[in-house]
Amino acid sequence: MSSKLRCFAALGLVLILSAANRSGWDRYFAQPLPSVQTVTEIPFRLYGDYAIVVRGSVGERHKLNFLIDTGSSSTVVDGLLARKLRLARSARKIAVFASTVTTEQVLLPSLQLGSLRATLLPAVVRDLSYFQDSLSAHVDVIVGIDLLSRTSFTVDYEARKLILGPAERLSNSVPCDPRSPYPTVALRLGNRVVRVIVDTGAQELALFEKQPGGLVPDSQGVEEETRTSMAGQVVIKRAEFQELALGTTHWARREGLFIEAPSLLFDGLLGPKWLGAKRIGFDFEHKVISWEQ
Repeated sequence: MSSKLRCFAALGLVLILSAANRSGWDRYFAQPLPSVQTVTEIPFRLYGDYAIVVRGSVGERHKLNFLIDTGSSSTVVDGLLARKLRLARSARKIAVFASTVTTEQVLLPSLQLGSLRATLLPAVVRDLSYFQDSLSAHVDVIVGIDLLSRTSFTVDYEARKLILGPAERLSNSVPCDPRSPYPTVALRLGNRVVRVIVDTGAQELALFEKQPGGLVPDSQGVEEETRTSMAGQVVIKRAEFQELALGTTHWARREGLFIEAPSLLFDGLLGPKWLGAKRIGFDFEHKVISWEQ
């Protein structure tokens, strides 16, 4: 299996879709959240040329490794860290593609990421040790959009800085779907428009295929693998797409992935590095994603 498929299988398939217990989490997203008005710069390490890992704190545990993942609706804590913090656990059902999976959740007493702080933050408990195998990176916490949406921020891949605070409008921009708590944008593939999440935890473009064999007409399959996810076996196909557009940015041909999955709240994931982004801004106040190449 190619390195790109391997990395996506490790990261992209950890996406947490809380459809089975959605009402409570919608209330969490709907809370009036204090935004970070001052600008705070946080250095990060980049793994696999796309995975952003910064230092943060949970409770009295400091200098923990946080993976920044706008494609995860929930913050996720490693089981080992949850045990060290002696957090009470409760069962929770989550939806992963077509299946409902029972897992555990906790309330983090506090979480600090630069100037961004949350208390009593709900988090899913998972074994995150696979990041060590796939990216040679130790990850204690995946910071999801439940926390990241509290402030606009910019990722500067060249300077290796996560900048919390008002996001500067960069040279390329596209509006987000105002109805979604996720950074969801419209990507045109030939004559079709798909809704994709701009996902800092994904390496490239991946679309969810609603019916086996139902590839987008303007694409050509070139590679296929079967991988294991939280929901069981998943077929991942590499394909070449033609005539793509995001906002005013166009591509004649680009490679990406298909994942066999049923209809979801969106059609796929798009990694900032697939865009060739040197910097990317998530402006949650104005619901705009902008980037420069």
